[in-house]
Amino acid sequence: MLQKQTTHLFKQLLDTISETEIVIEQQRHSLCHIAHFQPYSAFCRLDYQNRERISSHDLLQFFREQRISGISIGECARVVRCFDRDGDGLLTYEDFCSMVLTCS
Repeated sequence: MLQKQTTHLFKQLLDTISETEIVIEQQRHSLCHIAHFQPYSAFCRLDYQNRERISSHDLLQFFREQRISGISIGECARVVRCFDRDGDGLLTYEDFCSMVLTCS
């Protein structure tokens, strides 16, 4: 049986995850409702070396080309790690879709 403090912290964790997931899903929903957004085209644009994989460096390169500042290689690497199913440090198209498409 969990102690009261542990139970409380666990509940806070679940609440935070739930709230964050709601925001992320809303952002995915907004992205997917843009008529000209095509996931495969976006993936290919990010995969400028045609490796059929996207690295954290590819993400950072894209943002730099778009003159979007304030994003570090560490932040890009965290995103890749979060969605990289096979742990090779690269996103496949399937991984990319998990990142940008709605779950519902």
